[in-house]
This record gives sequence, C-alpha cells and structure tokens, in this order.
Amino acid sequence: MSVFALAALVIGAPVPATAAATPIAPTQADSAVIAVVAGADARDPARLINAGIALARQGQHEAARARFEQAALTSERYSLATADGSWIDSRALARRALAMLDAGAFQGEARMAAR
Repeated sequence: MSVFALAALVIGAPVPATAAATPIAPTQADSAVIAVVAGADARDPARLINAGIALARQGQHEAARARFEQAALTSERYSLATADGSWIDSRALARRALAMLDAGAFQGEARMAAR
C-alpha cells in the first residue's frame, strides 16, 4: 500500500461499509488535517491515523508514531476504507503505518510538503 493509499482515510466518524472513502490528496495542507483532528477523541482510530499521517508527512515522526501507537492500542476498532478501495481493520492499518514510518516511507514527504 502506498503512502497516499494509506492517507486516504475519511476524517471524522467511522466509515460505514457502504460509504466511499474521501482521499486526502497529497497537495492538501497537512496542517489543516492536524488542526481538524487536534481535539479528536483519543479513542477514534481514524482521526488518530489521519493525524499521524499528516504529522509524518511534515517530518514530525515522533508525534506521528505516538498517534499510530495510540490507534493501534485503542479499544475502538473500525473497518476503514483506503484510496485503493480496500477495507482494513483500524488496528492493522495503524500497525502498517508504524511499519511504514520505521521503513522511512514518509521521509521524502516533508521535503515535498515544503515546496
């Protein structure tokens, strides 16, 4: 799964199985995503993962890691849609995001966002 497919979660409430995902385009301001989810319920894995992705894309990897870890451990679980149309358990997606962070998949994102 690409970084952008991972970033395609819907911000807000869990996505019902019949709803289509709204992709987060790489050209959107990640700071706006962070602002939207800043006051999010700490148990909402969709918001935590979205915030983590936005933070990682800005180069704030430790803050991103904290959000991904929190999403992986929360008692709330949802099936989340990604840009490629697949559905994945929120805990599994959070673990995938952590693996991508560890692999450096977001390293070039901060440089691209700065342009």
